[in-house]
Amino acid sequence: MNGKEKISLTPELVEDFLEYLKQNGRTSGTLIKYKRDLKRLYEFLEDDKTLDSDTLQNWRESMTNQKLNIGTVNARMSTANNFMRFIGKNGWQTKRLKNHGENNDNSAGLTREEYLRLLSAAKRLNKERTYFLVKTICGVGLKVGEIPQLTVEMLKNGEGIITTVGGKRKIYIPSILANELIEYTARKGISEGSVFITRSGKELGRVNIHNEIKDLAAEADVDEEKCSPSNLWKLHLSTKKEIEDRLEMYARQTYEQILQTEQIVSSWAS
Repeated sequence: MNGKEKISLTPELVEDFLEYLKQNGRTSGTLIKYKRDLKRLYEFLEDDKTLDSDTLQNWRESMTNQKLNIGTVNARMSTANNFMRFIGKNGWQTKRLKNHGENNDNSAGLTREEYLRLLSAAKRLNKERTYFLVKTICGVGLKVGEIPQLTVEMLKNGEGIITTVGGKRKIYIPSILANELIEYTARKGISEGSVFITRSGKELGRVNIHNEIKDLAAEADVDEEKCSPSNLWKLHLSTKKEIEDRLEMYARQTYEQILQTEQIVSSWAS
């Protein structure tokens, strides 16, 4: 015996955890995912089915040795860490895996599919402000510090000027998004000034924005580390770059076709 504190992972304790999540607004889909992850943790445990301070680190190493996808490992670790927090054992949590070469902001990149899952999760959880935060950051291409600068007036104009570290830049708000946001601000009684504010009317801070988006992770089944304003902004940039690359390719192909047509009647050999 090494004298370590241990806690039994019992079905009753798992049900208490799931009930707690349910009372805090988690949907049935999220509860199913958490229950499935905890079942895998239970199967990993030794015969005594107890948890201790090394359990999650050992489980993470086991999954890594099985060559599981990093996103899968991190999603399961997120569930386990939340469970440890629920039973009052924050010190038993463990860090998530990080892709080699990632920066602190993390991420192998948020995909369009994952972005849509975040929107769907926000709708299921009835988090309207979070839904529009996600949609606006990705749709307009705003950094987290720029969000308070988005105003009702800009929505009506479909564009605006924001101040950045390097000076100023012009932003364009797609009409379909602008119309949605105008309806949102009308429902919230926001007639002027910043679009995203707290209940008391103050500007929404960085921490609140980060937490609101991160809270969608489990429901959306997206790696928690991907759920950040910076990754939504990067997705906007990568999508825009992909479109621009396609347009450039189409332009080259069209120009080639023009030259081929002209060649028929104007080549030196004709």
